[in-house]
Amino acid sequence: MKKVILAALLMVMTIGANAQDDNARRQRPQMDRQQMVEFRMERMTKELSLTTEQQAKIKEILTEESANMPERGQMRQGERPSREAMEQMRAKREETNNKIEQLLNDEQKAKFKEMNSRFRGQGQRRGFGGPRGQRPQQQNAEQQ
Repeated sequence: MKKVILAALLMVMTIGANAQDDNARRQRPQMDRQQMVEFRMERMTKELSLTTEQQAKIKEILTEESANMPERGQMRQGERPSREAMEQMRAKREETNNKIEQLLNDEQKAKFKEMNSRFRGQGQRRGFGGPRGQRPQQQNAEQQ
């Protein structure tokens, strides 16, 4: 009897700990526009070994992109942007990436493309993206 109670108690504690961990991940702090630009600059500078001249020009491009993106707070909590808004944001991001690529040497361009493919891959593993906004599960079902 004691073993059953102990096992049940351990199971409840494990489930509680996992729930707390999930909540902590979901409640990550939101970055404002300037913080996001700084975060992206740090990551790009580190991974691409940017020169100071490249850093200045890319920061200007990222700041311009950030100013033209809709504010996250404009949407209600849990509301997803419209398909049209998503397409506009995607087009702006692509335009920004093209401007950045023009400033990079061949080695940096290859690394930059790999960075972007890693970023896109994260969203697709969670079920976003794909042609016509379909989820990967739907694509797999259609192919069979």
